[in-house]
Amino acid sequence: MAYEKITRYREELKKDPGRLSDAVKENGVWRAPIYDQSKVMEEFLSVFYEGGFADQDYFATFEKAGVSMDAITPADIAKLDAKALLAVLTFCIRSERFGEGSLYHHAVSGILDDCLSALAAIDEKNDSSDEEAPCRT
Repeated sequence: MAYEKITRYREELKKDPGRLSDAVKENGVWRAPIYDQSKVMEEFLSVFYEGGFADQDYFATFEKAGVSMDAITPADIAKLDAKALLAVLTFCIRSERFGEGSLYHHAVSGILDDCLSALAAIDEKNDSSDEEAPCRT
């Protein structure tokens, strides 16, 4: 199963994405929220990058798949192929570099879980297709 290393984190990331602090006003200046990742999130990110799952050109993949991250829904995610799902995951993960807490929000909203569940379904479909295929020698 091609995606088992990352799909095993589905549901866990939504349950324990980490903590996002509140914005705080100190001496008249607002301090942005700080995202403290959970151990589960840290493990997932490590496996995602080390396993080579990241899409280095995810915007081009979005364009080919007709994906808009501005309005993506669970129904949209369910229709995507594996390459597009990995692009969505890459976008969600990389977005943390540009906005503190965005990865937390993607986890809590269920986008990460929806993508991982869709990848698990692709794995199951491919696995069952392999079982039905005649054995060739």
